[in-house]
Amino acid sequence: MTDLGHIVRGDYGGNAQSFEPLNRNTVLLEQTAAYGSWNFDGGFKAIIWWPFPQAKEPYTRTVRVEPRLSVARARYGFREETFLEVGFFPYKYNPDARNLGEYLYRSGTYPGVIRNTDGFHLMNHALYEAYGAHLRHALAGGRLVQDFNLFAEPTTVPVGDLTPAYELSFNLPLVQIGAGVAFNRLIAARPSRTRPRVKDNAYYEVDAPGGGAEFAGPYGLLPDGSPVKSRIDAGDTTVRRTYYYTQRGIKLMARAALDLGFLLPADGRSPGDLRIFAEAALLGVENQPYLYEDRSRRLPVMFGANLPTWRLLDLLSVQAEHYRTPYGNSYNYDYFGYPSWKVSPADTASGNHRDDWKWSVNARKRVNRLLTVHAQAASDHLRLPAFNLNPTPTDLTQGPKDWYYLVRLECRL
Repeated sequence: MTDLGHIVRGDYGGNAQSFEPLNRNTVLLEQTAAYGSWNFDGGFKAIIWWPFPQAKEPYTRTVRVEPRLSVARARYGFREETFLEVGFFPYKYNPDARNLGEYLYRSGTYPGVIRNTDGFHLMNHALYEAYGAHLRHALAGGRLVQDFNLFAEPTTVPVGDLTPAYELSFNLPLVQIGAGVAFNRLIAARPSRTRPRVKDNAYYEVDAPGGGAEFAGPYGLLPDGSPVKSRIDAGDTTVRRTYYYTQRGIKLMARAALDLGFLLPADGRSPGDLRIFAEAALLGVENQPYLYEDRSRRLPVMFGANLPTWRLLDLLSVQAEHYRTPYGNSYNYDYFGYPSWKVSPADTASGNHRDDWKWSVNARKRVNRLLTVHAQAASDHLRLPAFNLNPTPTDLTQGPKDWYYLVRLECRL
């Protein structure tokens, strides 16, 4: 697979980006074997990539090769579509999500960071790379499906926490609906890492010397050199630390799709044409002080449709997302696992809503038995790795007018 494209317009730490190249090459080798009711899948991939940003010192611009495991799965089939699979495998519950969506596992709770890329897979990767176990129980020929999952956190600190989850879906010819619940980090590898008891992760209430409240909020809201921060740093006993933030929480998800393809002439429609879909998730049921007091700001909503092209294309899917959180990704969260957004005195109740809206357009055309062409244009949660593999601290496409495009040539033997 070869991906070619550019960030047409973007933002990196306040610096405008214009036609920054997005290039990837991926080689994938997979093998499947069967023994009785067992199926085994194994595979490796090599991703050839260039660090971001590229207009820096020469040693930061050299081509890199990222070797990765693509799948290592053992699956036991019981009957119909009922099976148990364990290992490392791609997991996808929403067949309509091409880029945005799939919130139940690709997002956090506190903070509710959303991911639609790991920095290497920028297209056709709306799935979760799961470590763990998945049991699917299907009834009535697949019309009623239950999924039981136990996944380990693979990348964000603290690594190794276990998340049990349950999904239920109903699949009818014209309508499909589904719902799910995930108990994020319910089983902690180290509970002290899921709820760090450090001042950077604490909520404080400080009384003014003459009476009344001088400050109430998270430590990160205090500017350097402020008297209150100095009192906290000095261990002032009159400061009341009332709460530590936690990453543990409950996520809820609901999705639905309506297939109206039957309204189109049979000789002019492709599979999936005129299909309307939506997904929403509550990223944390419980409130926490100051940062997480409004559930509506922990509620991303994705909606979209597959548009008919009269067989000019095999697929043309458009998606949009609305997410009202006023805060951006945080260095503390990315590197230390503190469950708090990056805040500043400028972040008020109204917050910064420049990045509330995201969008994505995906197209696909199979040329022949070997070659398929994909295209994507999007303003999403694009984050890219630098030469040292550290991802960009914030989304590179902040507002709806920031966007990038990609074209993929995919050859399968």
